[in-house]
Amino acid sequence: MGLWSWVVGSESVRWSPQIERLFGLPAGSFDGTFERYLGAIHPDDRQWVKGLIEACLAPGAAPLHFEHRIVVGESVRWLECRGRVERDAGGTPQRMLGTVMDITPRKEAQLALEQSATALRLISELTSDYVYLGDEEDSPVPRVVAGSFERIVGFTTEQVRARGGWLSIIHPEDRQKAVEMLGALKQGQPLVGEYRIIDASGETRWLRDTMRPVLEGGRLVKLTGAVKEITREKQLEQQWLQAQKLEALARLAGGIAHDFNNVLAVIQSGIDVVVRRAGVAHDEVLTDVRDATERAAELTRGLLSFARRPLGAPQVLAMDAELNGLKAVLVRGLGERHQLSFEIDAAGVAVRIEPGQLQVLLLNLVLNARDSMPEGGPVRVSARALSLDANDRRRPANLAPGRYFVIEVSDTGCGMGSEVMAHLFEPFFTTKGARGTGLGLPTCHGISLRANGGLTVQSAMGKGTTFWVVLPIAAEQPAPHTEANISIGGVERLLLVEDEPALRRVARRALVERGYAVLDVGSAEEALSLPEDQFAGISLVVSDVGLPGMNGTTLVQKLVERYPRLKVLLTSGYLPDEQAKTTLARGNLHFLPKPFSADGLARRVREVLDE
Repeated sequence: MGLWSWVVGSESVRWSPQIERLFGLPAGSFDGTFERYLGAIHPDDRQWVKGLIEACLAPGAAPLHFEHRIVVGESVRWLECRGRVERDAGGTPQRMLGTVMDITPRKEAQLALEQSATALRLISELTSDYVYLGDEEDSPVPRVVAGSFERIVGFTTEQVRARGGWLSIIHPEDRQKAVEMLGALKQGQPLVGEYRIIDASGETRWLRDTMRPVLEGGRLVKLTGAVKEITREKQLEQQWLQAQKLEALARLAGGIAHDFNNVLAVIQSGIDVVVRRAGVAHDEVLTDVRDATERAAELTRGLLSFARRPLGAPQVLAMDAELNGLKAVLVRGLGERHQLSFEIDAAGVAVRIEPGQLQVLLLNLVLNARDSMPEGGPVRVSARALSLDANDRRRPANLAPGRYFVIEVSDTGCGMGSEVMAHLFEPFFTTKGARGTGLGLPTCHGISLRANGGLTVQSAMGKGTTFWVVLPIAAEQPAPHTEANISIGGVERLLLVEDEPALRRVARRALVERGYAVLDVGSAEEALSLPEDQFAGISLVVSDVGLPGMNGTTLVQKLVERYPRLKVLLTSGYLPDEQAKTTLARGNLHFLPKPFSADGLARRVREVLDE
């Protein structure tokens, strides 16, 4: 520390030898002037230091106390200056004297502490939303030391304290968990807990609380914690679990449908045999059984359209027949409290789309309309060819103005605001709570795009919703149905591979009665173990996909490698995606969905043989 004095109003300044050393000056080099003193101060601090000294001379001014920098060689050092003014009897300043002390180590430590605190705040912000300290065991609201408590909770700490403490805003179902966590902390056990709170707006939020207790004499005296809001993570977790459930349901549906379709195929083929042998095609009982089987098969196909991707390529479909054929499915989907208005003007209009996907698209939109009117109401489905210009709100942005086939689905339900509509086609976004998956409308949007079309929507709160499916009109027309003119018999030799004994019997019978020579086996292993001379005259292999052990897809691939000219017809009520891709990628492989009738099987066999 050095001493100094200055005669006010003059250039006379006296320094002790220590000050010269503090300023890095050689002994005896200070010339004793005020200007020389100011010249030794850091240039950036010089002017405000002069101002402070001048202000200290004013009547009633406080004693002088400030910190400033100096440059010593190439380094910057910090000095602390203290001083007071001596005045005469009239109060006029006569002399100022004081001390100077080097505080560089203290300033460096302070700077390091500030940098450390800044880094800590940054780390806290990155890893948590706020950090808190609990000073006492029974403190109802901890002290927040970093981050924003109010932004996460919606309350200030004072408001939480006034409500009765932290436990008062914890979700009622999680309060017992919070009490148990506090009990563990009192035992000195650090833990990470997840619980819900009810924020100031009444919304439920999930928090992850990382807690570290400090005990003295077996008593909890301090608690440090870091809290992060994980509401979005929990929502995504629930959506992922829901998606897993849907995937499991799809697999279960596929497995059930495989067995169920086998049963239906036996019934359908059996009816065909009875009709063929007895000539009782118009028997009322048989007609009822056949219709019931068709309805069961239709329900199974509807279920599978949600459980798998389309098995076939898009087809040119006559919209009049396709949409009118879906009316019964839509009525059953709506239920008794909703009324379907169906207006189709599609004569002569064809669209290229996969048939199963068209059903999924329309059924999802109708079910969405139903859900918007829980008390019941009308759902209107209309379809026609329209010219859409550049300003038509029904035209999707990805389509140029022109003539399109437009399917309209409208309701008079609760409607949607712009906020909801902005996220309408995002996967997993739903306003239906636990009832919704958030996959229906994104699926519709994807199907429309894959058909080179688009999907648009108009809605307002309380005024209902209208969806428009806009699809390009196909230039070509659907191939005419010529089933009645196709011969479904033959004399070729066939290999039938089917593990369900009853279905194998009726399929064999249906083919034998139409003139085919049929060799049937119950597994892939049996088929592969047949002597080579057995395959000499075989033209076609008809195989189920879902065989025990080696599946049908692998079997026919092995057989085609041995006998390249062999044709293949695969049958299944459910085809997993990876097998479907493999199957459809092979030019000599064909597919027949289960259940099938005896005539349907024979007709498909004839088509493949004649191709």
